[in-house]
Amino acid sequence: MPLPQFYESTVIERELDLEASFIVVPSRSFPEGHMPEDPEQIVVQLGIDHYYAPVTFGNLISTLAVAIANENAEFAFSALERRDIPAMLERVESRHFAFAEYLISARIIPFEQSPLSAESLGNIAASTSVTGVGAVVGYLIAGPTPLLLITVPAGIIICGAAAGVARGLEDGLRRRITRFIKGRD
Repeated sequence: MPLPQFYESTVIERELDLEASFIVVPSRSFPEGHMPEDPEQIVVQLGIDHYYAPVTFGNLISTLAVAIANENAEFAFSALERRDIPAMLERVESRHFAFAEYLISARIIPFEQSPLSAESLGNIAASTSVTGVGAVVGYLIAGPTPLLLITVPAGIIICGAAAGVARGLEDGLRRRITRFIKGRD
């Protein structure tokens, strides 16, 4: 029987001076070998402030670019609560879009669909549905930047600017993920 685990991965783009990180939790790592069907249960059990934004495969690049570019969590969460995505987009530069496009298309995410292999975020998202991305896509506030949560039947992915993911992990996100996959409240 395979042991529960999750993967942390960081991608660095030197020329654009950007970094993004991914946390991938395969569904087999959840208690009883499957994720909760209600994404709300995931964010509640992880103890993360969240806002669900409607994201389709067509706007996944811009959604990820927003998560990478918006480094002020207070501003980002306020804009999300006001549904003021245009205000968040004002902070996005062409380099953020270029990096997000790379992150969506490159096979760089350690994703376990038996066996573990590198996969692109776009392929993971597209494998779930033709019109949408995963069961839910939402913004999380777990550090200095908004993060993107994607749930698919094969697992969950939390991604965003590397600083945001790192701060979230430092602020207890790693511990909460570990407790969650152990099946403890």
